[in-house]
Amino acid sequence: MSILIDCTCGKKKYGLMGRPACVTTMADHLLYIFRPRFKEDGTRNTLDLNDPNLGDTIKGLIQQSTSDDERMYPTARVYNFVPSNTDPVYEETSDQTKFLIEGVGQVYTYAGEFIGKDATFEAYKQLAKTRCNDTDLYIVDKKLNVWLVLEDQTSTIARGVSMSSESFQRSYGFAQSSTKNKIPFSFDLEDNNEIGCMIPITPEEHGLTTQDFAALIGVNTKLTPVTNTTITLHVTDPYATVASGNGFVGLTNAEISFTDVTTGNPVAGNTVEVGNGVYTFTASAPMTTGNKIEVSIVPTSLTGYFFEMATTVSL
Repeated sequence: MSILIDCTCGKKKYGLMGRPACVTTMADHLLYIFRPRFKEDGTRNTLDLNDPNLGDTIKGLIQQSTSDDERMYPTARVYNFVPSNTDPVYEETSDQTKFLIEGVGQVYTYAGEFIGKDATFEAYKQLAKTRCNDTDLYIVDKKLNVWLVLEDQTSTIARGVSMSSESFQRSYGFAQSSTKNKIPFSFDLEDNNEIGCMIPITPEEHGLTTQDFAALIGVNTKLTPVTNTTITLHVTDPYATVASGNGFVGLTNAEISFTDVTTGNPVAGNTVEVGNGVYTFTASAPMTTGNKIEVSIVPTSLTGYFFEMATTVSL
């Protein structure tokens, strides 16, 4: 069903633009939450507004409790938000009569900057991934309203605003004597009709704080097969200094799991830390030669981190 029907042929119909005494309006943008548009099965990622635990659901989607194709990825705080849009396009006749060309022009663009300590080289690198997949956008404004799109006026199912991933761009501004480091970025909205269907989830409804929307800290992982029963796991912190060593330490066997992606079965075994961010996994039984092995790290006592999955092929 179409989100927005502008005209109904054969009927003269105009907009009813009244409003109640109290309405929620969008404030200046605080941050964005990127989310994959589709799950692996091809269905769209959505939220049910009737979910009695909606805030906890959003918090869980931001943290480490769901698969990558459903996860939410908050950005750092956005500064200097500037919206803009291109003009509509017309065909103009010799007597200067205009005919609107549907579907051309009127492209809405969001632009902003990450500044200071949020403008890290790692963030610059990670932002490039935004162009890899179809992406939906959840807008968090400075009143902590979360703005999204209602799929159907008779439904309680909502989703993110369609973002044009191909249009996403970022650059890097290096600090000078009177300026901070910054990452300017911009992207287009894919469908301007969605603007008329945006609705908020208010702070009273989701119960979340600014800290709950904090961007996750990425942690890198790498797998190296040693034998058919042994794999070395490297867990590294990209923000560590050379002097401190970049190993991520303190993970336990219960927080690290291995899966044979080829068969879809978990791989039983034990993982122990043997060095600064270096872990050894020993399988209970030999792994099948050539099968693809994947590691997943879900800490039980840490929040705010995102551990990249890593894969390798067993010997």
